[in-house]
Amino acid sequence: MRIALLSAVKINQSGERAADLPFLGRTVLAAQFELAVELGAERIVCLTAGQGKGQAPETLSLQHHVEEGSIDFHIIASHLALTRLVSADDELITIEDGVLIDRAAISAEMASERGLLCVPEVAGTARGFQRIDARWAWAGLMIIRGDMVSRLADLPADSDPASLLLRIALQARVPIVALGEDHLAAGTVLQPQSAEELVQRESRLISSALEERSWAGPGTKLARMVSLKMMPGALPKGSVHSAIASGVLGFGAACLAAASLPIPGAIALVFAAFSAAMHGGFTDIEKSLPSRKGIRTKVSNISNLLDILIVISLTAILGLSGPTLSVVFASIAVIALRLAAHAARRLGFSPWQDLWEDRLVLSIVIVISEVFGQLAPLLAAISLSALVFALICDEKFGLRQT
Repeated sequence: MRIALLSAVKINQSGERAADLPFLGRTVLAAQFELAVELGAERIVCLTAGQGKGQAPETLSLQHHVEEGSIDFHIIASHLALTRLVSADDELITIEDGVLIDRAAISAEMASERGLLCVPEVAGTARGFQRIDARWAWAGLMIIRGDMVSRLADLPADSDPASLLLRIALQARVPIVALGEDHLAAGTVLQPQSAEELVQRESRLISSALEERSWAGPGTKLARMVSLKMMPGALPKGSVHSAIASGVLGFGAACLAAASLPIPGAIALVFAAFSAAMHGGFTDIEKSLPSRKGIRTKVSNISNLLDILIVISLTAILGLSGPTLSVVFASIAVIALRLAAHAARRLGFSPWQDLWEDRLVLSIVIVISEVFGQLAPLLAAISLSALVFALICDEKFGLRQT
């Protein structure tokens, strides 16, 4: 069994517990827990300064979250209790108090074997990591044999267990797993001394999380810029709330259109489409961030729901000679846009794909054309353009990406 030792004791320069600092919508301690689980930990042991009701709310919240799953969570006051929880056949994952390590910084070999994660001494000590010899500084993560833990019983109870275990590991010549200075520069291995350092790391991660979108799809581009501005505060609820908003507004649009209020219905579609685009931005950010866990609504499901609601709304707004004709006409318009987007995606024409997938632009066009009473002809023109584009891009016409 792999057991993880975490700590929530160290106080940083601003007087806060390093483990409780916020990072990407949760605490540093919660991020360490997620890393430990990815490394195979089946039991979590957390060293804290208090016991029982004296625990910090963040630690108790993490304990409740962990215990909802299938992982044991133990809170201890000293390393002496650790010796009773780790047997000789186990492996111990130790993560230093307050250290943040991206999963990308850990090789597949270390994830399956034992070792000390280290960085170059000069650059590492300059960033607060502990020097272990003339070449290396400990990067805050080690995986060792469980039988080494028994040696803690002979050491002072008020000592830092991570430092004691590091000394034991060095004496046992546990192999070093070296990281380059590029990981320190990129912040994939970080020992923050203040909340500001975490904010800077969050900013770099989030800024690189979203794939660049073209202004050919201005609605999607704008919504994703707003999504980016709302981070990290919108983690982890932003994607859920935007998905709900898109569904509710889309349903409201359909109801307004059915109640012979076409313009208010079309305006509601605009907000529904914007919410759906923001949901796509939130979800893409979450998927790109290290160790982000949790249930997320799939973007494709929201897009499908929005298109269905657009068809329903258009059916009511169009009011052609019969409901069947209106349904067919509205369906053809949405299907044509999907075919064009699929053709553009298949051939790698990203700007065109952004254009045909942009439902905010479509919704605004619906509002404007309905105001001027030209919805049917304009929708027909859009549908025809999308179908022609899809046909031209079809491989049988010989157009391929170069």
